[in-house]
Amino acid sequence: MKSVITLQNGKKLNANQFISYFEKKVFYTIRKYNLLKNEKRRFNFNVQELLIKNKIGNTRISHESLDDISLQVFEAFMIKGNIKKKIKELLPIRHKNKQIIIRPFYFMTKKEIKIYAKLKNIALKKEKRETVLSLWLNDFEKRHLEVKNAIVNSILRIEESSARLRSTNESCHHH
Repeated sequence: MKSVITLQNGKKLNANQFISYFEKKVFYTIRKYNLLKNEKRRFNFNVQELLIKNKIGNTRISHESLDDISLQVFEAFMIKGNIKKKIKELLPIRHKNKQIIIRPFYFMTKKEIKIYAKLKNIALKKEKRETVLSLWLNDFEKRHLEVKNAIVNSILRIEESSARLRSTNESCHHH
């Protein structure tokens, strides 16, 4: 079988292996961050459906990739300097007004999403043109593997630490 992708660790995957890898990674993200906790049919759906639809029940599905999130974090940190406010908006699950927004493709690259869509015959929306910053970040990622993962994981760690601090402070104030 012909390989469709070479992962950053050098492992080559054929179409079936890649589909399995992609779906496991998406399901892991859904479970770890409890993305579909409010949905009655949370165990009765598939990854293709998440890629095609914009909504499941009352939950909005964002198709943002690891590339999109890491770029937004980078922009907020480097340009706007308002990283604290931006972190909340860029987590795998976001509550905005009464809307819940989930990002099941949080740890998937655009390239991986495109390959999966092609293998499953899913037409994706046309992408916006790349910005100078996104081109620079992509180039940087080629020279420093996993940098996008590191950027995204750093905001997740900051949020986890903040949540622990909040709960510690709350428990101190109740005694």
